[in-house]
Amino acid sequence: MVYLRDRDEIDAIRAAARIVAKTIDMLCREVRPGVTTAELDRAAETFIRDHGARPAFKGYRGFPASICPAINEEVVHGIGREMHEEPQVPNYGPPERGPRLMAGQVLAIEPMVNVGGPEVVTQPDGWTVVTRDGSLSAHFEHTVAVGPRGPEILSVAEGEG
Repeated sequence: MVYLRDRDEIDAIRAAARIVAKTIDMLCREVRPGVTTAELDRAAETFIRDHGARPAFKGYRGFPASICPAINEEVVHGIGREMHEEPQVPNYGPPERGPRLMAGQVLAIEPMVNVGGPEVVTQPDGWTVVTRDGSLSAHFEHTVAVGPRGPEILSVAEGEG
């Protein structure tokens, strides 16, 4: 089932996505040699809760943390407000074959860019994804609403984008 959001729902998603953007900005200032991912996770959870929100990752299908840090060649799945809603829109395959987007849809755009080949393997933890050839990889996510006049990036801090 494809969910179409009204303006109030999109505004609520935007507010949550802005907290995510601000959390990422804060974490970027905290990353330095010697800092552990556990310390970053605690900082993120505190920041998120201090802004009146709760970490969506924590506890989802047993996930133990508030953030999914990627270390070296590892990339972990990103998940959003409602976990993995339809439609699934893969970022690979022949063009013009996927579903048509409609105003009111909200998508998580999550490219995975690999230095080497495109093949990936999911680790036994069910979350961590690595490139099959061991090459470096990057994963990034933005939340985008399909508006009547075009796309609207929701996951930027206020005043950006």
